[in-house]
Amino acid sequence: MIRTANIKLTGKLVYDEKDRRFSSSELVFALRRMLESSGFELIEISNRNKGVYILNCSRKQRLFTFVCFLKNITGSGWAEKPMIKRIQIPNLRLFEPSLYIDTTETSTVLILGYYDHDSNPLFVAWDFYRYTMHKTQRSCYVNIVSMQEAYKKGLYKTSDSHKNFIWVFLPSRFDEFIFDYIRRNK
Repeated sequence: MIRTANIKLTGKLVYDEKDRRFSSSELVFALRRMLESSGFELIEISNRNKGVYILNCSRKQRLFTFVCFLKNITGSGWAEKPMIKRIQIPNLRLFEPSLYIDTTETSTVLILGYYDHDSNPLFVAWDFYRYTMHKTQRSCYVNIVSMQEAYKKGLYKTSDSHKNFIWVFLPSRFDEFIFDYIRRNK
């Protein structure tokens, strides 16, 4: 059974642990395990820069290409709001426009955040096409309540205050997430 790790229910949720930052190689290892646990075979991975990876994989004899921002999920930077987590991303269209691709049945661009407490990995995905319409670096937020729901259910969909979709999921549920993400962005 997957525990809710550092999330305690006492009438309200309380955050009581510092977020761990994983190295690039640890993040790539988690990405590989996520793909494998959800039925994808990684054929090739290339690291562009600033946490951007190009993944070529296969699943059930179909080839897929994912351009993926992969970042550590950390505190929001607001001491008074410890229940909010975030990642920060630059605008891919500005710093490396050659990596921008439209979503098709087998390719897309993703923003993924990684969180792991006490060996309970969790991924959060924000809709790339809605979170990169800016000229500077952008924060993508998720709250502890959504993360807790994903620990319980495996896959949890929510939205931010601007009605942008956020998917929070266990690594083994990547296949469900990616097909929903592709459907939504085609």
